[in-house]
Amino acid sequence: MKYITGYFDDDDVEFYFEVGDDDGVKRQVERVRSTGAFEAAASLEEWADALQSGHVADYQARFGGIADGAVSQWDPDAPLSDISKSAFEALWQDARAELGEQE
Repeated sequence: MKYITGYFDDDDVEFYFEVGDDDGVKRQVERVRSTGAFEAAASLEEWADALQSGHVADYQARFGGIADGAVSQWDPDAPLSDISKSAFEALWQDARAELGEQE
């Protein structure tokens, strides 16, 4: 696993990604920089379960979406940098606490 972050001025959103060995996003956190409010804390595994059970719209309304495609195929000029696993996990825990844990 690797952990990366990026900030996009246009949206004022900080993105945090857990990326698997297959180069796909496994978990994603989104936080509005100006307010500190979390907008997303989505897990690919949970999203897939919600899709299979017919509840993906409810899942996305609560936890947001998750990026698709290989990270290596993203815009090479995207402002991304590495972060530590512990930094990602702390953000994940905070975001899930704010958005409400998966039941």
